[in-house]
Amino acid sequence: MKRLVRNLLIFVCVVVLIDVCYGFVCGYLQDNAKFGGTAKRMYVAKKSTEDIMMFGSSRMMHHYVPRVISDSLGMTCFNAGEDGNCIILAYGYLQMIMKRHVPKLVIYEIFSYDIKEDDKSKYLSLLKPLCDDPDVKELVCSVFPDERLKMLSSLYRYNSIMPLLLAANVGGATEYQNGYEPLRGVMDYEPDAPILHEIKEDTLKLRLIKDFISLCRKHDVPVVFCVSPSYKGYHTDVYDKVKRLCESEGAYFWNYFDCKEIVNDRSLFQDQMHMNDAGARKYTSIVVQRLKDVVLTGGKRKSNQ
Repeated sequence: MKRLVRNLLIFVCVVVLIDVCYGFVCGYLQDNAKFGGTAKRMYVAKKSTEDIMMFGSSRMMHHYVPRVISDSLGMTCFNAGEDGNCIILAYGYLQMIMKRHVPKLVIYEIFSYDIKEDDKSKYLSLLKPLCDDPDVKELVCSVFPDERLKMLSSLYRYNSIMPLLLAANVGGATEYQNGYEPLRGVMDYEPDAPILHEIKEDTLKLRLIKDFISLCRKHDVPVVFCVSPSYKGYHTDVYDKVKRLCESEGAYFWNYFDCKEIVNDRSLFQDQMHMNDAGARKYTSIVVQRLKDVVLTGGKRKSNQ
């Protein structure tokens, strides 16, 4: 019996040691990442000091050109958009950023990911490594209550991103321009009209959007929610709830989904939902004029385009 207990204790100690060492190595690789999305994410979470911070999914990452904004407004700007993600990741980022730096303006590209009820576990992998921050850990546990004990393990927190950490330290650079990733393709086909399904709203995501706005207002930071163009700009009322939320909470809501200067020009799109670099630059130039005329001059808040 004593031998069994001793062997069990040895086993536990070995597992704990492996876990601690694994966490140390992964933490080092993560904090010193030089390439790709990992380096970008660590910069956003722990180092960014730009005047304008922009958040959202792939439509943010590919549609908003920081250089165009900076050249026009004379303010530094960074695009923190992340493929396939939503308000859950963005709110975690914002909490970390606000502790060390208060931007002058926040822009959020809203999309269906931010509203609809879905499998939220897919958003977990990029948040788990940031759980050294107590606010991020609390966010993760509020969205995923079963994760609280699991987060104690470095093996669990980093298990899904080790290949990304290794790649981020050996090479394979993505073409980022202050976080913006240009798309170079041109849509050479006429897509079918999208089939618009009714979206079941996720009350937790909507609460996080409200919390996102509240955190900005707490620090007197104006926040603009935008909907960028899609090809043909088919009408959808999926964003009405966010529009009303922005109106009640004191945020801007600008809907460019059917922007006439862009939506019918196929040469400005790589696919139906994503503009290419030419489209992104044209769209950003439109948005930046409104930023000058409304937000940065203290003009009256208006919801619609």
